Amino acid sequence: MSKVAIQGNASGTGTLTIAAPNTNTDRTLTLPDSAGTVDTLQRAGNVLQVVTATDTTHYYSNSTSYIDLVGASITPSSSSNKILITATLAISKENNQSFLGRMVRDGSAISGTGGVNASGTEENGNWWNVRNTLYSPSPYTIQYLDSPSSTSTITYKAQGKTSDATHYFAINRAHTGAFLYSSPTFSVITLMEIAG
Repeated sequence: MSKVAIQGNASGTGTLTIAAPNTNTDRTLTLPDSAGTVDTLQRAGNVLQVVTATDTTHYYSNSTSYIDLVGASITPSSSSNKILITATLAISKENNQSFLGRMVRDGSAISGTGGVNASGTEENGNWWNVRNTLYSPSPYTIQYLDSPSSTSTITYKAQGKTSDATHYFAINRAHTGAFLYSSPTFSVITLMEIAG
């Protein structure tokens, strides 16, 4: 019969206490049959939970103001943890104009600044030169590591707009209506809680 041995550390002076939970159920904790160090879930860098959402809605817009696209919600287990957000949008666009995408947390922009629109104004977003893709939606990705400092439920969304109202963009579909079902696509967002 195998045995369990608890070995003290000769250099340490503290007492390690193994405390039982308040339960009325018998439980068995099975140790792995390998050498190594038992990890703690909250060790910095560990992935604690993953939330993902897929959107197949067909968006077709010439909005020069941001509109909501794919989104998902997550509830961090600790205010010191971070959220890694990855959103991939299937975009098609009329020629010679740009699409601007950004990430928002509960409606407030969080993705980096530095994009400059057609008027030369700096914007909070990421310009993509999506050109010559009338019949072929292509995947474009926004990734951002957020520090929300919260344990409340948080909603993250990818948003987008066009650089010029005379040039439309389309999401999850080909731009031209005649090719609406020629390239079935979808957009997806993934939220990963990372221990801080």
